[in-house]
Amino acid sequence: MSATNWYGPDATINVKFTLTDTAADELSVRIRLVSKDTFGRIHYWPWRTNAQGNGTTSTWHTTASHTNGLFDIGIQVARVNGDGSTKNHCTDW
Repeated sequence: MSATNWYGPDATINVKFTLTDTAADELSVRIRLVSKDTFGRIHYWPWRTNAQGNGTTSTWHTTASHTNGLFDIGIQVARVNGDGSTKNHCTDW
C-alpha cells in the first residue's frame, strides 16, 4: 500500500493497493485500509479481493477521507475461505 497527499487529518489521500497471492492454498486474499479518527475510533474500509489464484497480482487506486479526520492509517490483509469468511488476517499501522 502507498498513500500520497496526506498533509493533515482533513486530507483526501490517494491510496494504491498492490496485492499478490503467494500461496497455492486455493484461498482468495484481500486487502483494505484501516484508519483512526480524532476520537481514536477505528474505521474499516471496504475489502479489495484478489481471487485469481496463486502467483497473481491485483492493483487498485482509490481515495480516502473521513469527516472525523485521518489521524493514523494502516493496512489489513486476509485469506478468505470459500464461503467468504475470513480465515486469518493481520493488521499493520
